[in-house]
Amino acid sequence: MLPFIGFSQKAITFVDTTAKWYVSESYPNGNISNPNFIETRTYVYGFKGDSIINNEKWFKFFGTQDSSFMSNLIFLGLLKENNNYVMFKKDSNFDTIYNFSLNKGDSVLYNFYSESKYIHVIKIDSIFLNGTYHKRFYFDNPIFLPLILNEIWIEGIGSIHGPLFPVNPRFFVTDTPDSLDLTCYLKDNQTIWHNPYYKNCYLRVILSLQTFKSETINIFPNPVNNKLNIQVPGHNSKTYKISIFDISGKLLIQKNFSDQEIININTSTLLKNNLYILKIESGNEIYRYKFIKR
Repeated sequence: MLPFIGFSQKAITFVDTTAKWYVSESYPNGNISNPNFIETRTYVYGFKGDSIINNEKWFKFFGTQDSSFMSNLIFLGLLKENNNYVMFKKDSNFDTIYNFSLNKGDSVLYNFYSESKYIHVIKIDSIFLNGTYHKRFYFDNPIFLPLILNEIWIEGIGSIHGPLFPVNPRFFVTDTPDSLDLTCYLKDNQTIWHNPYYKNCYLRVILSLQTFKSETINIFPNPVNNKLNIQVPGHNSKTYKISIFDISGKLLIQKNFSDQEIININTSTLLKNNLYILKIESGNEIYRYKFIKR
């Protein structure tokens, strides 16, 4: 009888105490004086210490804006892994945030602000990293444009929007500087995965002039509390139709404005704390923005 020889690749684990995730966020941060400014900041995530709960070891997960992951660590929760399932615990809340055994057509439930949506796996392929093939999961977009999710998981690394993105997911707007991207993933201080759209792992730009439009419409503040300001190009002859939708596409507010450079919308009583889409129409021009009321 010939002996049976099995071939298998080394185990791919998400909970690795040497792992570091670098996640950069860019978003509009304009004001009346400088309406076109955007901000980019980077958070570093990783493990530091553990805790025994019901005879099970959980690993403490932290985040910081310190690029060296040495100071100002903020405790985010506890993580453990079992048979391709990654579980997250914070206070009394417990959830499975990753299942790397999903198949095409399977779905997971994401809680977006006040609404929950099932997102479905539409494609699975693999990526070769550090001598090992990692499965890559592509999910559908469960909402109407211009909101996009663009969710992709990499086995052992997690979401391309950051390791805890499934805990607090969000949508992104296609035509504004709005992003949350994993720039690098490291193990033992070795870069395993580097986002091809970023030159550096760590970015920090407090104020940066956006140049994606020479003439644009700016909204501020965002998030908004009582009054949303909309600064439009200074053409008094233009009329603007302002529409506000919730993330399910329901129209909540619609008004017309003329001869105004800064339009004010009272949001204190008209809108609940949530994510909304602002649509601005003027002739053949259409602008869409995402804002948060809180």
